[in-house]
Order: sequence, then structure tokens, then C-alpha cells
Amino acid sequence: MDIHVDTLRLKIAGMDAVTARRFAGLVAERLAATMPEEPTEPGQQLGSLSVSHQARLGDSPDNLAMATAGDISRAVRSAGLRTGRG
Repeated sequence: MDIHVDTLRLKIAGMDAVTARRFAGLVAERLAATMPEEPTEPGQQLGSLSVSHQARLGDSPDNLAMATAGDISRAVRSAGLRTGRG
């Protein structure tokens, strides 16, 4: 699946700027690794998705990034199935 993300907005409460930038980079890395491999037709668009993930007390940025990327990946797959695009 060839995916192009125009914008990825992350709202994170309680992280300082340095940790938030690291977290955003980790989410992008994990997302690239967790996206489905199935081929899709060129030019398909899903539009926008909204995903929420509630952190647990004591979650590290690494664990939170992995969980967030998994949530996004599942949402993309689900949206593709609902629209017949995945």
C-alpha cells in the first residue's frame, strides 16, 4: 500500500516540546512499519481520519508512539474497507 500523508496532527498533553518532537518522529517511524502491505490502485484517497488514544499512567513515549501508530494503521485499513479502497 503506497500511502502519502499530507498532514499528521498530534495533540499531546503534558509533554515538553523536545519530548513531543521525539514522540512525533517515533509515531511516523512506527506508522511506516505498521501500515498494511496490500497493493492499492493509484490515486485512491481516504480524505481525513480522526484517531484518539488515551495514554495510561506511566506510558513511555516509545510505548505511546507504538500504540498510536497501531491505532492509525487500523483506522486507515478500516476506512479503506468501508470505502472499498483497501
